[in-house]
Amino acid sequence: MPELHVIDSLTDAGHPGRINEDAQGWNASAAFVLDGATTLGPSVAPPPLTDAAWLATSVSARLRENLAPPATVAGALRLAIAGAATRFHEMAGGPLEPWRYPVASLLGVRVAPEGAALFGLGDTVAFLRDGSGATWRWTPAPHGRDNERALARAALERNNGFGSAGAAYDEAQALAELRRKRAQRNRPGGSSWLVGVAPEAADHLQTRALDLSGPVTVLLCTDDFAELVDHYRRHDPEGLLEAALRRGLSSLCAELRHIERQEDPEGRRYPRFKQSDDATALLARIG
Repeated sequence: MPELHVIDSLTDAGHPGRINEDAQGWNASAAFVLDGATTLGPSVAPPPLTDAAWLATSVSARLRENLAPPATVAGALRLAIAGAATRFHEMAGGPLEPWRYPVASLLGVRVAPEGAALFGLGDTVAFLRDGSGATWRWTPAPHGRDNERALARAALERNNGFGSAGAAYDEAQALAELRRKRAQRNRPGGSSWLVGVAPEAADHLQTRALDLSGPVTVLLCTDDFAELVDHYRRHDPEGLLEAALRRGLSSLCAELRHIERQEDPEGRRYPRFKQSDDATALLARIG
């Protein structure tokens, strides 16, 4: 069976006044990151957790325990979501508005006797150098983020910047639109599925097999860390992988925060809903 080695990992809260809503984990056969979607109202999870942080932490713990052969990724994910859903409904004590149910993006890599594959839901991103030596980017998200950036730009203009909280997503018009979009997630017959409290999301898991003809290097990251390539254009996929291996993930995170807090603190050049979002990355090698 291929061997999985975690080389480096990092998770960094986007703002000192907010809890980190990301999570990550690994075991002998899998590694993954989870990006909890910002809680858009009151949480039912006990403080200091938000519902997004609680979900990411809960699912991460269950995947570390259960995502091992002979379990399938979809099977382990379904069990993890089902367990989180049971506990969340107990905490909620009754139905909630659809936008209040927590969701998270997921991205991971799994090794098994038959090979290795990426798996995920949502807008988390992988940068790979596969066994053939080719470097490429992969995300399970079906759509890009141009619309989100346009919404962020409009919210920043109405809000006159991020404000003291370092975020523009709580501006009234933006918040209403984000809640509308959140309510459309994980709905029967829908096309937008994330980790949440609907176990059937596991049936919509996206996967991509890896070429193992040589060593594979993979960087799994949440969307904010991936902005070094996707939005800020400071690296291409190959350059980001090289920098991660040479300089380490902490150095790349420092570069990310410098762009967000020193070069563009008001989001004028790079429109976004938060000055700095939570950033999580995990660097691994398969061989």
